[in-house]
Amino acid sequence: MDEEVLAALLARPGKEWGAPATPEAVAAAEEALGFALPPLLRRIYLEVANGGFGPHAAVMGVPGGYVDAEWIDIVEAYKFFGSGAGPLPERMMLLLDWGCTFWSLVDCRHPDGMMWGNEEGELFCLNLTFPQWLVNYLTADDDDELMPMAPREPRPREVLRREDLRG
Repeated sequence: MDEEVLAALLARPGKEWGAPATPEAVAAAEEALGFALPPLLRRIYLEVANGGFGPHAAVMGVPGGYVDAEWIDIVEAYKFFGSGAGPLPERMMLLLDWGCTFWSLVDCRHPDGMMWGNEEGELFCLNLTFPQWLVNYLTADDDDELMPMAPREPRPREVLRREDLRG
């Protein structure tokens, strides 16, 4: 699936992404984070663009790449919100700021990067891997369809417990 997603991203009409990251920049980001990025995300940074892709063209890059309006890059955002010291569990990384307290996050403990959403501080699993999330982006009629929204009615879903996410 990774090869198809990469090809579809590269062929996306009207893309105005910046240059890919250097291998040194990605390695330095992984060292600063203290863990490896999901393989497809790493490849996209190296082969497609250093951030600025995805819904709302807003996936944050590694240092030196696309910067979000509020955060410098994935490393600075992780240092502020993640690493187990902030409100997010270790290896849960902010990926895209939708604005108005909506975030898409990637859980880097999962081999394919399980995607999570955060709405006004409520963290919830989207039950999608990063590759599946990108396929949804590539096939969506409207990026807003992908905005993570907390469930409004009680329904079975994965519940986040901080003690379950350590590791």
